[in-house]
Amino acid sequence: MALYRKFNNLIFFTIAGSILSIIILGVSFGTKNWYESKASVSNNAITSTLTVHYGLFAGAKTIQLNSGDLDAGQKRELKIVCEAKENACMFSCGYNSDVRKRNLVYYLEGGANSSDTTFCIETPSTSDISRFNRAGTFASNLDKSIFLNFALWLLTLLFLVGGILFSAISGILALVNTYRAPSQPILSVYGLYIWNGLSAGCTLMVMIFWGVAFGIGLKDHAAISDTLSNGLKNDSAKLGYSFWILLLPEFLCLANIGILRYRTWKIHQIETTHRVVDDKITNHETLLF
Repeated sequence: MALYRKFNNLIFFTIAGSILSIIILGVSFGTKNWYESKASVSNNAITSTLTVHYGLFAGAKTIQLNSGDLDAGQKRELKIVCEAKENACMFSCGYNSDVRKRNLVYYLEGGANSSDTTFCIETPSTSDISRFNRAGTFASNLDKSIFLNFALWLLTLLFLVGGILFSAISGILALVNTYRAPSQPILSVYGLYIWNGLSAGCTLMVMIFWGVAFGIGLKDHAAISDTLSNGLKNDSAKLGYSFWILLLPEFLCLANIGILRYRTWKIHQIETTHRVVDDKITNHETLLF
């Protein structure tokens, strides 16, 4: 037991790793830069630049017109709205949940496909719809890939929460194991391998799910009203820092496993050395008698 306690300082390193993982995962969860895009919008011979960024729940978009002062530098806050049955989500600038829901349903039912793009359709009016119909470009079927995939978004969210939870469990149990040795394997140092592994696995799955969502749709379509009305073409879309910082907790959890493995190896090495010495002493005493 004394030998095990001798290496408890290594367990303290894993506590620090777990705390840092929780902090970074929390930052990723709450920040608004999972997705970043800059796009060009053509509107009656006026080319404008649209900048978009959002996280798992909210974000913003800003439009800069290169002709005239209309809406120059206009910014809109975005919030996510989903329709589970249609497996689709979008980021809407509607001022409340009801408006955002109607905004999404509007596009799911075949919303506007107009060259006269509305920067921020909060609640489409009859005049909006009639204007699109007069242009003869009202879409009858909308490709679901231009929306954010609801299943992938939900899995991203659930596994991110799982990563935070498992890192918290790992940190708490690591603290417990510094002053006592639980008899249940899942609560012991052996269990710390499992909890850190689960956290690393969840974080990896988060990156995979969001990466797939980006690859199948968000890379070309930002899942906002400007995209869904086919008035926007992405010039550049990328995964933002809120996504890439997930590499840090992934590394920290794997580092924790490495530290625990080193501790186990070191204890085993010392125990083996002591056993060899004890065997030699026993054999020597046997020869004397």
